[in-house]
Amino acid sequence: MLPYHSLEALVSVVTSGSFQRAARALHITQSAVSQRISLLEVQLGERLLVRTSPPVPTKRGLQMITHARHVMEMEEQLVKEPDAKSVHNQIIRLGINADSLETWFFPATKEIVKKNNYLLELVVENEEYTFNRMRAGEFFACISSQKKSLPGCEVELIGRIEYRFYCTPQFRKHYLLNNRLSQELVKTVPALLYDDKDLIHERLLKKLGIHTPLFPHHQVPSSRGFYDTILSGMAYGTLAFPQAKKDIKRGRLINLHPEISVDVPWYWHYQRRESARERYFREEVSRKASELLKVVL
Repeated sequence: MLPYHSLEALVSVVTSGSFQRAARALHITQSAVSQRISLLEVQLGERLLVRTSPPVPTKRGLQMITHARHVMEMEEQLVKEPDAKSVHNQIIRLGINADSLETWFFPATKEIVKKNNYLLELVVENEEYTFNRMRAGEFFACISSQKKSLPGCEVELIGRIEYRFYCTPQFRKHYLLNNRLSQELVKTVPALLYDDKDLIHERLLKKLGIHTPLFPHHQVPSSRGFYDTILSGMAYGTLAFPQAKKDIKRGRLINLHPEISVDVPWYWHYQRRESARERYFREEVSRKASELLKVVL
């Protein structure tokens, strides 16, 4: 029989993202958490956890975690405490991109979190890469632009966000003389990238018929800082329309190329064997998000 306290420690470490947080949640020492997991590894004769930062489960470790979560859910149902209004806190560890945080996520979650005992642990990553980190077992749900689901997971479309090139009127006048970007101009006009994984900028350039791997650019890996850099007139860059619309109305930002855009779909990836309270959270947030985003089914 598998030692339940060891499985609980394994789930807690991977869900919380660290031995320290797991120890705090389980009210034991970090050493005790490590010993419990090591005991299980000795019993199974296999490594269950790669002790990196954050810790990453092995393939066998993921199997054990899925089993443990299934047992926990059955226990939750047996004690008749599956609803979201339980007195216990439910930690939701979710992979999410920065733009979602700046646009729809908090308006969609604030009432649910306030009314129920949810604690959010958000892992912020570029929209194309949250999927890969969920694949590695860092969390049990993520928001991603990837449609294909992972083994043992389900995927749900929650909406789409439109991205375009934006800049200030002063920036366009200074750098572009009110003209379009071109294959030549893009080599001299300062752009803005979120990080080296920023693919939306490249997709928009290709829609303009511009193909160049090299162009001058700032790199600002902060959603708020990214927005402020464009608003300051230092560069042009991609913004989600819901994020930019207020400053468009004020005349502080302009759409550099109204004829092109990229619609990015957002999918909620989640474990097939999610807990009842995780399911409630997902369903409520998805319903609210569909009211805030342009949903295309």
